[in-house]
Amino acid sequence: MSQLTVLQAPGRCLTKIYGRDRKGGIVKRAYDNAALFYSRVHIFEGIDGLFALQGMLQRRQDCCVIHAPPGRWHPGDGELANRRVYAAAELADDRGRFHKPARKGADEFKQRQDVEAGRLRPVTVLPAFEAVPTALVLLDFEKVVLPAGIAWRDDIAYTAAYLRQNNLPDGFHGRRCTYFATSSAADLTKPDLGGDEIRMRLGFMLDRPLTTAEAKRWLADVDGLDRCTLQSNQPIYTAAPVFRDGLQDPMPERLGMLDGEHELVAVPWIEMPRQIERARFTSLGTA
Repeated sequence: MSQLTVLQAPGRCLTKIYGRDRKGGIVKRAYDNAALFYSRVHIFEGIDGLFALQGMLQRRQDCCVIHAPPGRWHPGDGELANRRVYAAAELADDRGRFHKPARKGADEFKQRQDVEAGRLRPVTVLPAFEAVPTALVLLDFEKVVLPAGIAWRDDIAYTAAYLRQNNLPDGFHGRRCTYFATSSAADLTKPDLGGDEIRMRLGFMLDRPLTTAEAKRWLADVDGLDRCTLQSNQPIYTAAPVFRDGLQDPMPERLGMLDGEHELVAVPWIEMPRQIERARFTSLGTA
């Protein structure tokens, strides 16, 4: 069985929105910023289960996913939480908002004054989620093009198969996977929808769990891979774009599944460099 943590940001839109301005021109609005989320761990089986979850989430504009499950300091079901996986020394104000410490200049001087006056207090922000190894990878590709003359948006199944065969290590070849044309795949504000660069996510199951560091080292040489989605608390945006004011999605079918001879990707031995242990900083309080 595999799992992903679905985050819900109430009242926020976690995908791109296309609409028209007062003059009729097409405009694009980026993702809303969200700091706190409701969360729910979804457990599913294999590529078929991942495909079903992605199908549900592409219609949920207020949701995204992370790999990290809730940890020991998560406030519990039905409570809003940050998506941190490590403790952090920050400053808290009287309204309970956290501020990252400034490192230099006028901002640092102002924060020091606020601390001395009691308007800000040093705290340790505890992580609500926990970084754990995972046997599921969601691989986002960008700045990759197909051979000359092939329009990738015309056949996204072919595009996914091309990436699986030509951009990924041998262990991925012939493995079942999901594919999803992300919200950046067809930009209506550009006459060519963004050109020939592929914007696609492939989802695979591995035969053993990997840490973020192991996955990044293994896939370090993959051309066009955005390694951010390998991080345990990185938001992976799963919703299709929103189209308003009569605009239509040029890619109405964004999600699919590639068949293969096997389900699990065989992970090779990954030699990791020795880590130098660093002394941990302890702040003056907790939050």
